[in-house]
Amino acid sequence: MRRAALGSPPYKLERFHTETQARQNVVPVIDRVAERLGNTRSVCCSCYVHPAAIAAYLDGTLFEVPADCASRGRSESNGDLAPEEVDVLAVLRRQLAPQAKRRRPDSEQRKSA
Repeated sequence: MRRAALGSPPYKLERFHTETQARQNVVPVIDRVAERLGNTRSVCCSCYVHPAAIAAYLDGTLFEVPADCASRGRSESNGDLAPEEVDVLAVLRRQLAPQAKRRRPDSEQRKSA
């Protein structure tokens, strides 16, 4: 299901001018993914669409995936991922990196205790 990447057809998310417009743009995309998977919007959001992917769209960073991301990602031993999958992985890594840094000190303290 390589076409399920958020930025690729038929799930293309458009650029937006307001937060309300952005949230309205997400709903039909989630509905189409849910329909394709044979699930409800709720199940799709809780089990299949990573919250960081939606956050990346809402904060505008989804559109900042470098053009060379897919080719660079293949050389970083991502296995048999399609270019779109490498792009999604890059978006998730970028979105989750600040959270990982915030969590790291707590986990490092527990290890030393």
